[in-house]
Amino acid sequence: MSRGIRLQIELKQRDRQQIDQLLGGGLQSVRTTLRALALRQLDQGQSTPAVGANLGLSAKAVWQIGKRYLDGGLERA
Repeated sequence: MSRGIRLQIELKQRDRQQIDQLLGGGLQSVRTTLRALALRQLDQGQSTPAVGANLGLSAKAVWQIGKRYLDGGLERA
């Protein structure tokens, strides 16, 4: 079974700050919170399967979140 290309995400400093602020307080939807956590963990160099296991998501879902970030930024992800 082929593993494909590893998805490497490096968040922009502004995006990191937005994610930290989002996770730091206030009510957010579960979907928003999971996506922010996935991006944070991808930024830390974790693999998509590892992030998925940490968050209870599939590796494919994590990969799609990362891909949307790369294609359109934080708002798209």
